[in-house]
Amino acid sequence: MHHMQPISEAELEIMHIIWDGEEPLNSIEIRKRVEASRAWNKSTTFTLLNRLIDKGYLRKENRGLYYFVPVLSREEYESALAKSLLIAHYQGSAGKFISALFRSHDVSIEELDELIASLKRGE
Repeated sequence: MHHMQPISEAELEIMHIIWDGEEPLNSIEIRKRVEASRAWNKSTTFTLLNRLIDKGYLRKENRGLYYFVPVLSREEYESALAKSLLIAHYQGSAGKFISALFRSHDVSIEELDELIASLKRGE
């Protein structure tokens, strides 16, 4: 995926349900999982699934029922999102981003030490 189209909070919720599945899920399974936390009707869920397909985040496979398969893993999505954020707001500089987090007190010195250690290990 070259350019990530933004996805809404509701679309991201659908993606988390699909990523949390151990294998591709059909629309019935997705709707059951959505209903555990949301009062969405059937058409809302289908609209969100179709938007995610149109945006390139999902593909569907016909296995008698349609099964929805993520195009990106959760980790690939998070990496692409982080890269997009760095480019859009910090001129591509991870250092500027971390500096901004530190200045806003959203990151502790201990967390920075953990990050540095992780980078040294190549994680």
